[in-house]
Amino acid sequence: MKPRKSVKTQARSLASRQAVIDAVIELISNHGFSSATTANIARQAGVSWGVLQYHFGGKREIFQAVLGSANPALFKEIEDIPLDASDPEELIAIAIDKLWEYNSSPTFRAAMEILLNHAHLDDDFYGFALGTYRELLKFFRKLFRACGSQLSRSEEAALAEFVISTLRGMAVHNAMFPQHELTYKAQRKLLSEAVLGKLQRD
Repeated sequence: MKPRKSVKTQARSLASRQAVIDAVIELISNHGFSSATTANIARQAGVSWGVLQYHFGGKREIFQAVLGSANPALFKEIEDIPLDASDPEELIAIAIDKLWEYNSSPTFRAAMEILLNHAHLDDDFYGFALGTYRELLKFFRKLFRACGSQLSRSEEAALAEFVISTLRGMAVHNAMFPQHELTYKAQRKLLSEAVLGKLQRD
C-alpha cells in the first residue's frame, strides 16, 4: 500500500496543478490557443515538464483539467440568482449580467478556444461541451418559468439558445473590440426586452 501524502505535500501538489491550469488560461486568453505549448505552459506555471506529466500525463489531459475548472466557475455565477424574485425584468437582467461576467472572463475564453480546437475531433471534449450546454438549458428553463413563461418546452429551448448564443457572440466581439460599459448596458437592455417580449406574449 502506498504511503499517504502529508497535508503539506497534498497542498503543494494541488498548488502545482492549479498553477498549470492558470498558466493555460492566461496563455490562451492573452496569446491564443497556439501559445499553449507544453514548453510555454511549464514556463508560465514555473514547473518542469516532469511535473506536468506527473500531474496530468499530457497536454490533452491538461486541457481537460482546464475545462473541468470552467464549469464550477460558470455555475457559481448562476447558482445564487434569486429565482423566487417577483420581478421578471430584474431576474432576466441579473441572469444576463451573471452570464456576461463569466463569458467575459479569461476562463471562458480559454475553454472556448480549447473546445473549438478539439470538440469536433474528440468525443470527451464534445461531451463536455454538450453537458455544459444542457445544464444551461435547464437553468434557463427554470428562469423562464420563474418569470411566468407560458411557452412550450421547445420554444423555451429556442429562446435559451438565442440568449446563450447572443451572449457568447457579444463576448467574442468584446474580446476583439473592447466595449464601453454603456455599450454593454444598451445591448443588455435590447436582449432583456427581446426575452421578456417573448415570455410575455399574449
